[in-house]
Amino acid sequence: MEIDLVCVENSEGLKGKQIQKTMGEMRKKHAFQLGEELADKKGSLFYVKDENLYYAAIESKKIPAFSILSNCEVINYASCLKAILKASGIEASYDEIIKQYLNTTIDEKFIPTKDNSNTIAGRKMVTAFVPQTKLQATDIVNELLKERFMIAIDKDGNVGLLTAIALTGEQDYQPVHVRMRLPTMAKDEQRVQMPWRDFCNRMVVLVKVDIY
Repeated sequence: MEIDLVCVENSEGLKGKQIQKTMGEMRKKHAFQLGEELADKKGSLFYVKDENLYYAAIESKKIPAFSILSNCEVINYASCLKAILKASGIEASYDEIIKQYLNTTIDEKFIPTKDNSNTIAGRKMVTAFVPQTKLQATDIVNELLKERFMIAIDKDGNVGLLTAIALTGEQDYQPVHVRMRLPTMAKDEQRVQMPWRDFCNRMVVLVKVDIY
């Protein structure tokens, strides 16, 4: 094991910028490097050396597989809610989610877009709809660092679980791209990476989901 020690208190001839540069290089050198699977450490950003980017993300193995019935807006949205519930250890049926929680039917063509609060399997679930224009990258980072899923809904009514956001820095939170899981029939099409600008142009609302 190699250990680098830097004593800045009595340093001579070093300026603040030089010290910050040195510390930044050390942080990148010793940061946890990620591959396809993102790190299992709640509450921290992770540096991906090959991409020179920082990630706030929910680890892949903590994202339950979708139970997909058909390509319908209401069912796809319910699939996202079902996956989020399952991640919290709650098994809920489509009937419970669609009829009891969403107060709609599978024949309805549009996703209910009003904030909702109800109980499923003895647990309270609250969904809050936030227009994309009012949600900043910082909000997404904070949700993901707490391992809380968000559901993204685009202009065409397509939905997906927002699972990761890539940033150029550890503190300024300049977004580069996001990663999502889509409830599609084809498994090879479920993982999507989208540039931040495209994401902002396509998405109309993000849904925060809290389970108590």
